[in-house]
This record gives sequence, structure tokens and C-alpha cells, in this order.
Amino acid sequence: MTGGEVEVLSRAHALFAGTPAALALESGTAPSAAPPPSQAGVAAVAYRDAAALWRAELAVSRSEDAELARILTAAGRDHRFAHLATAAVLAAARADAQTLPPHPIVARELLRRR
Repeated sequence: MTGGEVEVLSRAHALFAGTPAALALESGTAPSAAPPPSQAGVAAVAYRDAAALWRAELAVSRSEDAELARILTAAGRDHRFAHLATAAVLAAARADAQTLPPHPIVARELLRRR
């Protein structure tokens, strides 16, 4: 490894420095039960229909929030893994850079003997 290659690997490792920001999704409100049927007429029917529509949209929103939470958790886990993996690659590259002599013919001979 040359110094330039180690520098590139060092920059790649720096991309995964720190910890990702923890994002908390609000759980929202608990699902509400359907309003009790009444005999109030057309307005009550329209109200119940609108309430049913909003409950359905809220349920979809909850499932999307749950999926987003799973994605964010996986992204955080991948970030931590990438940080550890790039640290290992960088450490190995630094160790290789110290063992190879600067002259290409000597380096080739050293690699051939290993």
C-alpha cells in the first residue's frame, strides 16, 4: 500500500465516524373504536364515513412509521458495521504500508518470497 492509498482508505473510514443521530418516531394515538351507531340521520352517516376514512389513513400511517423505524434501525446497524469493517481494512493497510519497501523490484521480490 502506498501512502496515497492509505489516505483514501482513511477518508473512507472517516465517512463512518461518530454515531448516527437517533431518530424517534412518535407512536401517535391508540386506534380508536368506531363511533356507536345512531339514528341522527344523514349527518351522522357522513360523520361515521369520514371517521372510518381517517381511521384507515391513520392505520396506514402507523404501518409506514413502523417500516421506517425498521429501516432506520437497520441503517444504524449497517453504519456501525461499516465503521468497524473500514477500521479493520485501514489497520491492515497501514500495517502493509509499513512492511513493503519503497522500491518496486524489492517489493515484488519480498512478495514472491512470502
